Amino acid sequence: MPHSIVRIRGGAEHFLAYPASAKDRIETGTVVTTVERVPPRTVYVSAVYGS
Repeated sequence: MPHSIVRIRGGAEHFLAYPASAKDRIETGTVVTTVERVPPRTVYVSAVYGS
């Protein structure tokens, strides 16, 4: 199951993370930015540096 650790509110929390674009594949360790959040614990992300 895909996951991401998000730094938020002075700490870090775990979220289920999916690529914002269905054609993207984000490898483990890639720095990402959150594009959308779906409560309670799902985020859609994109690679920050286009990797």
